[in-house]
Amino acid sequence: ANFTALPAPKQLALVASSRVLAGVTGAGLAWAAFLSRPAGLLEMFPNMEQALLMDLCPFPGVHDTTPHRAYGGLSMVAGIRHACTVGHPSGPLAVFSSGWANADVVVDVVTLADVMSELVHAVCTGEM
Repeated sequence: ANFTALPAPKQLALVASSRVLAGVTGAGLAWAAFLSRPAGLLEMFPNMEQALLMDLCPFPGVHDTTPHRAYGGLSMVAGIRHACTVGHPSGPLAVFSSGWANADVVVDVVTLADVMSELVHAVCTGEM
């Protein structure tokens, strides 16, 4: 859903009736706190320089490995699963000094589908 086109009460209703939220890192992922439980969050980052990668998403695709960074911390506090992915190397390289948070995210669709499938499975079965 395009959340920018929906009023906040409808956004909340949509999230509250969902168990998995996926999106590019940013304020919109804070809605994850209102997901139905059990729940999962897939956070996507742009292709980024190594220093940022190690700080924000050191183990792409591995669940619950960033408890103190980005939305991994919110996920831990809210009791939901968290996974992150990093943009495809063919995309622009995001660097800290150039405002990485505004960089485009180019994804490998197969990798994204695999990570999402694993996250949905973990949410539905309670397995990691």
